[in-house]
Amino acid sequence: MKQKIISLCLTVCIFSATIVLAKSSIDVTQGEVACMLALYLGIDISNCDTTNKAGSVIFEGECCIGALKTVGIIIDGGWNAGATVDAAFIGKLFMAVDNASRSGSLRAPSDIATSSAITAAALTASGLDPATVIASIVAAGGNGTAAQKGAAAGKAAASAKSISDVPKISSIVFPDAPPHSGYGGGGGSATQSR
Repeated sequence: MKQKIISLCLTVCIFSATIVLAKSSIDVTQGEVACMLALYLGIDISNCDTTNKAGSVIFEGECCIGALKTVGIIIDGGWNAGATVDAAFIGKLFMAVDNASRSGSLRAPSDIATSSAITAAALTASGLDPATVIASIVAAGGNGTAAQKGAAAGKAAASAKSISDVPKISSIVFPDAPPHSGYGGGGGSATQSR
């Protein structure tokens, strides 16, 4: 009988731990991330806001996604404003920002003006776990050091809890990964240069 009770307790503990680990980060939607990224990039999303009963400004995800699309941030497989962000989405978002940054038209705060840093800042400021954000960006080809710097900036902004605390835009966003598919790479030979 004692063994059955211990086995039951262990099963409950393992099951509980699995649930806690699976929900260790805040559920954040793609729409929420889109709005935060738009703020970091200085994109005008003033037409996307609504005010809730408490008087706080809330941005509408679909509208923010539309604003990002106009500057070339197109997610492979498409955006879904209500979908929860996962590691695969983080990688796709990084690649979309990196590809869009190649045009030279994206602008961001100068201390996080690379595609890895600005993506990490927006994701972390939205409430996602910095370690997951950094690992997903690096797995997608991003720069780990830049992603760490961006995650730190995003975490600081998340604690500020104010839109006015997003750093001022002052620099062009630079890509920091090799070109992704669809972008020429030069060279026509498969053999190594001498």
